[in-house]
Amino acid sequence: MKGQGSSEYLVLFGAVLLIALVAALWVGNFMPQGDATESEAHAYWAGVRPISIKEYSQVGDTMQLSLFNNEPDSRKIDSIQIGDAIQAYDFVIAPGATRNFSVSGLPACRRGVYDSYSYNVVINYSSYDVSTRREAGAKPIVGKCVE
Repeated sequence: MKGQGSSEYLVLFGAVLLIALVAALWVGNFMPQGDATESEAHAYWAGVRPISIKEYSQVGDTMQLSLFNNEPDSRKIDSIQIGDAIQAYDFVIAPGATRNFSVSGLPACRRGVYDSYSYNVVINYSSYDVSTRREAGAKPIVGKCVE
């Protein structure tokens, strides 16, 4: 009977630990996942080829983008579509270079009115040996309104 007290203690301790683990997992499922979605979108778009989006943010009705050319030859940006807004361009991005672009005509992003945004993106580009190509992301760009 000497070992019975310590084994009861271990069983009770294990039950309390199991209940705490289940409670933590249950509470974790109800936590907001907004930041994870935003960070996933940034990570996805930073790794897209041939043209990645290194940074983006929306101010008012304008999305500002930093596009990076991941390829060994130049790419000419023909147009960028964000949501329903399309902006035509005729700019070349050199290999390994970053160029800033903006697209206007989006729903106004204002903190307190619209706290966040999520848009599908399509980049139409061409190179010297390839006519217009379309890069449509598998994930939208997602962010929080700053103004």
